[in-house]
Amino acid sequence: MHHLASLSRRSLLGFGATAVGLALAPKVWAQAAAPAAPAGPFSLPKRAYEAAALEPNIDATTMDIHYNRHHAAYVAGLNAAVKDHGVLAQTPLQQLLGDLGKVPEGARVAVRNAGGGHAN
Repeated sequence: MHHLASLSRRSLLGFGATAVGLALAPKVWAQAAAPAAPAGPFSLPKRAYEAAALEPNIDATTMDIHYNRHHAAYVAGLNAAVKDHGVLAQTPLQQLLGDLGKVPEGARVAVRNAGGGHAN
């Protein structure tokens, strides 16, 4: 108890606020709106398993955030990169990534980053 007695009121309130914030964080993330489905030639693949399938190692909320936000953002970025380059939109992703030298310079970095994230 000696350690608690030496804490200032400000520190104690700060610890309490941090604990409440950490307890509520997963609920807040779960309630945030997911981005719209990517529009374009590349699409988010259907998951081969349920979000909760990897619990207790990876919780369902983390899997949903990864799939619905992170992976969807890669797909949206890739679609945005190829939208003005018709031939790129018709090219399979593995071919785009395998020969980035043929991707126009203005789209190359976005195709590499977003396409690589999507493929990964």
